[in-house]
Amino acid sequence: MTARIVISLDKAARYALGLLAEREYRSPRAQAAFLIRRELQEQGLLPVEEDNTAVDPPSTNESGFQATNGRAQEVSDDD
Repeated sequence: MTARIVISLDKAARYALGLLAEREYRSPRAQAAFLIRRELQEQGLLPVEEDNTAVDPPSTNESGFQATNGRAQEVSDDD
């Protein structure tokens, strides 16, 4: 069961939370929950959960393109 907590943020903090959430593809509510959980784990108040969400690097097909976000992107060895 989850509990609801109301947290008051000033305008700047709310904006920063929104930016971070957007950058990490989360809703602001999910981002706040993530940040709280991470800090509690770092403080040793919650056990650290293993991250089994490691992602393999994208594969490149024979034509030298890799699919990213539904779009093909050319891959160069010059980088």
